[in-house]
Amino acid sequence: MTARPKPSVLVGALVLVAVLIAAGVVGVGRFVEPRRLAEARALYERGAYAQAERVLREVLALDRNDPSALEQLADVLGAKGDPKGALALYAKVLASKPRDTSLLLKTASLERLTGDPRTAAEHYQRACEIDPSNARAKDDLARTLLQLGRTDEALGLWDALAKDERLTTVERERYLITGAVTCLDFGRRKEAEAKLREALSLVPGDPQARALLKKAAGS
Repeated sequence: MTARPKPSVLVGALVLVAVLIAAGVVGVGRFVEPRRLAEARALYERGAYAQAERVLREVLALDRNDPSALEQLADVLGAKGDPKGALALYAKVLASKPRDTSLLLKTASLERLTGDPRTAAEHYQRACEIDPSNARAKDDLARTLLQLGRTDEALGLWDALAKDERLTTVERERYLITGAVTCLDFGRRKEAEAKLREALSLVPGDPQARALLKKAAGS
């Protein structure tokens, strides 16, 4: 028969936990049920941002450094039109999760949206280095570089994506067309023509590529 711990032992253990929590050694948040975060996520996805924010702030009142709650709150603030508040929270989470590509992409997207393409490009670049197979990150980086006037770098990324055989033929053709349109915008007709001919070799008869090729050829 197993002996029960004496009441004094239980009291002592509870006191120890309380002391550790107060000292910040043990976070109260780890005792918070994951259902609260799931509840907040469901509210966010339904567009009930104020309710989602309330739930998340209740979670953070127990553990102000809970990374999942901080990231979700950043998502909510961004959706509510508070990009400055959202970016501050993303930065806090990134400090503890610097290799989280999803977090890097969300941060970069919001930075680009709010008129900070230079910092956005840095975060997109980091995401690409961590996950070289992430085509979306490379495409977003290319668009941001183009916004910064770094046209050749942007075209180089789209050319690389067009040669990536892990992508579908249609995806590769789309990147060639994107590069061709960019070349046409900058008066680089010969480069545009070459990209469009390559696009048509991947997807013969594509009406957009054919129309753009006529434009590039000056006909």
